[in-house]
Amino acid sequence: MTLVIRSLAFSLLLMGSAAYAATFTVTTNADDGPGSLRQAISAAVSQDGDDVIEFDLAPSDIIMPLSELPALDPQSDEDQTIIRGPQFISGELLSGDEVGFRLITDNDVLEDLYIYSFPSHGVFIDGDNNRVSGCFIGNDGKSAKANGGDGVRVDGGTGNIIGHDDNEAPGNVISGNTEHGIQTRFDAAQTRIAGNLIGVKFTGEEAMPNGNGGIFLNGTDARIGGASEDARNVISGNGTTGIVLSSAVERAEIVGNYIGTNAAGDAALPNSSNGITTIGNSLEIVIGGPDDEDANVISGNTTDGVLLRGSLHQVIGNKIGTQANGETVKDDEIYPMLLDYVDDFLLAIFCRQGMGWPV
Repeated sequence: MTLVIRSLAFSLLLMGSAAYAATFTVTTNADDGPGSLRQAISAAVSQDGDDVIEFDLAPSDIIMPLSELPALDPQSDEDQTIIRGPQFISGELLSGDEVGFRLITDNDVLEDLYIYSFPSHGVFIDGDNNRVSGCFIGNDGKSAKANGGDGVRVDGGTGNIIGHDDNEAPGNVISGNTEHGIQTRFDAAQTRIAGNLIGVKFTGEEAMPNGNGGIFLNGTDARIGGASEDARNVISGNGTTGIVLSSAVERAEIVGNYIGTNAAGDAALPNSSNGITTIGNSLEIVIGGPDDEDANVISGNTTDGVLLRGSLHQVIGNKIGTQANGETVKDDEIYPMLLDYVDDFLLAIFCRQGMGWPV
């Protein structure tokens, strides 16, 4: 998989004939004052209508806030604010619990931003139908520059998208953060996580670990990945498990991802614990699916490929312990699949020929 960071021209093309109340252009990397990002956000959220914030700065003009930026909190939940880079934004001058961006209402968008070195989370979301796409979070595209919390924290809300959407928005590189790459909390619903590189560099060939896991999931009706190549997440190289689904998870789908391999699916890039773990009372987790495109490649991880606890889970059609082409890459070190404290957990297990573990 090749991550494509969308250019401004392509972004405008996708916007089509959409009308915006105002466009604010950031022309200085100063913390405040005319032309600053802080002033642009304050102006955009203080008026009715949809707004776009763009940047006219040299790559060397890194924005380094002296206090947390204003939250994206428009006058109406129906208003939309889009902040569109490319732009480097560093929290290295902060020392409290500041986050990079707060999206606390609905419909807001972050695109093509480099968000790193903030004391807490890179992006904090607590609203509906927000989107984060084409961003580098926890790194500057070359090396890790950790945010002190999660790369993206979805605290609540419905229908938030991290990465690829149906309009071809690109994924993110969410790597190098201190905690998880992405964490959703208990009030999050219908979160979509697609097309991202999580725990690896933008080439997809080298690890850039998030210090904890790749994804820590709570909430309901989440979808990780998808049947298309554009929707595939590469979740590898992380400090603990690739994906953890907590006891608070109900109904989640994990489809079409590479977990523990490189972006080509032909070499191991291990998560330092399991590939996928479901915890406690998790309910109705679907890993894979009946079609070829639904298969996850779960290989090369340091301990278990899949560790299942909970009820009514399905594990269908995945490639565990193999390359994407079905040839053996490296069995997960201890057990490719371990069933632990499971209560009538499986509706179906379907195994492909050539899988690196016995049925």
